[in-house]
Amino acid sequence: MRIEQTKIIVPNITKTTRLLHITDAHLCYVDSREEARLQKHGVRRRANFTAENGRGVSPEEAFTALLSYIQKSKPDGIVMTGDIIDFPSRKNLEYLGEAFRQMRVPVFYMVGNHDYAPPYEEESLETKRKYLPLFRRFLSGDFTVDVKEMNGLMLVGLDNSRNQFSEEQLRALEEAAAKQLPMLLFFHVPLFVESLLPDVLGKWKSPLMCGCPMQCLDLSHPYHPFLVPEGTTLRICDWIRAHDAQVKAVVAGHIHMSHEDALTPRLNQYVTNAAYYGAAREFVLAPA
Repeated sequence: MRIEQTKIIVPNITKTTRLLHITDAHLCYVDSREEARLQKHGVRRRANFTAENGRGVSPEEAFTALLSYIQKSKPDGIVMTGDIIDFPSRKNLEYLGEAFRQMRVPVFYMVGNHDYAPPYEEESLETKRKYLPLFRRFLSGDFTVDVKEMNGLMLVGLDNSRNQFSEEQLRALEEAAAKQLPMLLFFHVPLFVESLLPDVLGKWKSPLMCGCPMQCLDLSHPYHPFLVPEGTTLRICDWIRAHDAQVKAVVAGHIHMSHEDALTPRLNQYVTNAAYYGAAREFVLAPA
């Protein structure tokens, strides 16, 4: 396992708080209850992820090791920012429920673009609406926003798995901020920041970030139109930077690499590497 340690000083919180961030496990559990094409897809995807991590460890074995780490280290909470499962099979969802039970600490879950999308269906809003109810037991509220208070911290999760934010999420941010507590923000897709761009392009050949400026996009590319930021998305990106005295960190995944970048001189974005590599990040939030 590769557990990165990140310490952040947060004035006025009531106690030191440890949060473990897990993202992009891409679990590929599938059995005979699913149609043959999904079974074959699961076998192929597991083999690809196992080969990619370079250690011969499957996504499921890597995640089991993380569960053992959680049981031994006993963090105050777990934050999962999407693509924990690679597709919504029955066995993946059953396993996810059992994993939540084994963790025995508060779990904060936001979906990614793979969680709710079978490989043979487009990652569309219609697909999301069709499959997202399967995650009801893991998600809070309207599925797109989750807000929890912990030890004098506001933990705010926003679903940007389709590369956009919404007006409802902007209102939720403003309501959370009105409590005048320090905030940590969690998403699947990281916010655009210039210093992250070269490594993202190097790995993906595409600027897979939320709030990309138009000069970074090629609209002839089949995926780039989905990256064009809507007005509300840009307003939330601006809101976050403007509230960098209250927002203490932005945390994301999606791009399968570890990165730390300054959104402003006093606000960092932390991207955690994919869990199928055996990676996670532990945040130690300490009072001043």
